[in-house]
Amino acid sequence: MSTWLLFLTLPSYALDAPSFDPDQPVHVVPTDHDFRTQRIVEAVELADYPTYVVVYEHVLGEGLDGWSSATERAVEETWSAWTPHPDFNPAESFVVVLALDDREVRVLSGSRWDAAYGLHGEKLGQLIDESFMPLAIARDLEGGLAELVLALDEATAKALAREAARERMASQAKTVAKGIIVAIPLVSLALGFLAWWWVGVRARRRYEEAEAEQRAALARAEGVLSAFTVDVELRDQLVALRLKGPKTTALLAGVTSGIDDLRDGLRTLQRRIDAVDATTEGLSDLRAGAWKAARADLDGPVRVERDDAIPRLFDGELPETETELSTFEDTLVERFEDLYTTWELLLDAAEAAGVPAATTLPPAELDELKERLDTIGAPRSWLASHPLAEDVEATLDALDALRTADPVDYLQQLEAAEERADAVEALVQHLEGLSNAIGEHEAKLDDLPVDGLDTVIDLDRDDPLVAAAEVDRASEALQRAIDAGTDLEAVDAAGAALLGAIGEQARRHRAIREAVDGAHGSIVNAEREVARLTERYTTARARLDAAGGAHAPETLAGAEREAVDAQTDLEEARTALGLAKAALGDKRHVAAARHADEAVRELTEATTDLQDLSEILDRLTEHRTSAQDLYRQLDAARRTALDELTQADGSASSLKSADQLRVTLEQTWSSGPADWAERERLVKEILSGWRSAVTRARATQRALREAARAAARAAESRRRASSSFGSSSRRTTTSSWSSSSRSSWGSSSSSRSSRSSSSSSRRRSSSRSSRSGGRRSSRSGRSGGRKF
Repeated sequence: MSTWLLFLTLPSYALDAPSFDPDQPVHVVPTDHDFRTQRIVEAVELADYPTYVVVYEHVLGEGLDGWSSATERAVEETWSAWTPHPDFNPAESFVVVLALDDREVRVLSGSRWDAAYGLHGEKLGQLIDESFMPLAIARDLEGGLAELVLALDEATAKALAREAARERMASQAKTVAKGIIVAIPLVSLALGFLAWWWVGVRARRRYEEAEAEQRAALARAEGVLSAFTVDVELRDQLVALRLKGPKTTALLAGVTSGIDDLRDGLRTLQRRIDAVDATTEGLSDLRAGAWKAARADLDGPVRVERDDAIPRLFDGELPETETELSTFEDTLVERFEDLYTTWELLLDAAEAAGVPAATTLPPAELDELKERLDTIGAPRSWLASHPLAEDVEATLDALDALRTADPVDYLQQLEAAEERADAVEALVQHLEGLSNAIGEHEAKLDDLPVDGLDTVIDLDRDDPLVAAAEVDRASEALQRAIDAGTDLEAVDAAGAALLGAIGEQARRHRAIREAVDGAHGSIVNAEREVARLTERYTTARARLDAAGGAHAPETLAGAEREAVDAQTDLEEARTALGLAKAALGDKRHVAAARHADEAVRELTEATTDLQDLSEILDRLTEHRTSAQDLYRQLDAARRTALDELTQADGSASSLKSADQLRVTLEQTWSSGPADWAERERLVKEILSGWRSAVTRARATQRALREAARAAARAAESRRRASSSFGSSSRRTTTSSWSSSSRSSWGSSSSSRSSRSSSSSSRRRSSSRSSRSGGRRSSRSGRSGGRKF
């Protein structure tokens, strides 16, 4: 039977019970709350009867509504929220609520456990005292909840066992001769026997689960250690390494003894499990203590001893140590990774012992590097750090001698030599890459010849010969850095300078060619644009002058600035265009193109100025048109506002403020130049004032009508109350007589109050019962709880 754990954090002022979800066993809300649940989950997985645990961070709130505590209210409301769910069994479930802020735990049992077996109230409190409280006092709430879940499950199992025993005894009594009375002590003995048997069943089951888990862990460890596989050939190679130098023998001893140590530990733990399992053969379920002891033996430490039945990879005594399965499995991966690294080194050394050094460091590769340096014009001094640079034969002979004497030491030195050779290879590649980049730049420059062009260069910044001289200087600096044969950073810096110089020379060649081909066309286009913009400026200037008759001067200030800027830009464009024509006449094509470009930039600025001028004039025209249209609507708007005020029972005096503003506007209104934006604003303010007065009048009218309706309703209520006074008095007298009659049968006024309170409580209980889907819910101690 699945058992669920839900962890909730709720606001202190209200309880929001979690949704019942049969497919999600664990809920943590909020996720960052530090409340461990692992042991609770393990406990609920072992339980046979449905038990649900809810941990609330907050249950305290205003008023208890008759409950003895906020936690009791929480467990009842949680139960009520879950009862409608079809997968929740209100007859055979337990709900455990732990309230952290209220410091209380409460248990509510299903109707079957409650009615048939008495698992409610103080009985549940005793279970809490025995299982939860000792750990809660020690501040182990997680462990306390886990033990409480198991205690509820065990109490239910015992109750069911006693019921089964009673049923069997009753059945046997019916089959025996009539009149025989079964002695009550015999029934008690049978019930005790069944409870004892059930405890043993639980102990056996927990032992079997622990044993299965340990065997699975050992199987995983076997899979890890299977990486260390040694066949006959490899074993012979490893044995041969025992006669080598100190680094090889030390590595061999460490690796092989480490493997043997792990395997001995694994075999020892396997034997321990087999031995413990043998002690349980034929063990009865009535031997709960023996089953518990067997489980304890599985978890205890065991001394690792040498297993002579396993072939040794290396002779020698291993120290005896103590370990246990959890420690062994936790450290296995870390130990395996460290050991496997040295194991691979040992295998590589065994393999390298039979391979000559010249196979790994072939002299032909060094000869190839020399040829590559000669090709790019670099000295061979760049190969000085190569392991074979000084004396090829002597270096290889020394490595081969070390390979025979101490393969591990040889392998380490060989790897270092390979790293140096790779570094030299990378250096040569870097020099080749720089040489190729310079060649590509020079090829692009060759594609832009300027020899034979009929043009005059009058500035050094445009002269390709000046750039060519800079290229020569940078090339010489690069060659000096390469010839030094030691400083790669200096070579890179000189190479970057040369690439930049070649790029600048190419830019000048490109500019000269483009100017010779395109300077004349640029000048023609600029002349055409100057003419077009001059005509556009003339039209805009005329429009601006005409606007002076309708708009105040201060409103035209921005437009005047844009007109002046446009005129200035046009004049500067004409000047630049004249210089371009003169330079073209002298065949100074680069200068002509530069002046033509300057003219185009000035024309672009003039275009922007004229656009801004047009937009300003358009806005001024819009303000004037809008102000005039709205001004003509004032009379009609005033009459409409007055009519609407009359319908809303408003006063015409509420229009006075806007009327005064209208008078002021009419006194200043004229057909001459004006600030039309300001006039438009004033007309809109007048219209808005009239509309606001109408809106306020309508709101006042609605409020008065609502007040009148409210007064009428109140008067009607008083009238009805007055007409029913006589009958109400008679009913009050009868009720008083009835209460007095009951009091004459020995009841005091306090008892009547008690019955009234009890009746109120029953009504609340009945209401809760209807929300709980028919489960009896009251506040008379059905749930059991304890403060901690």
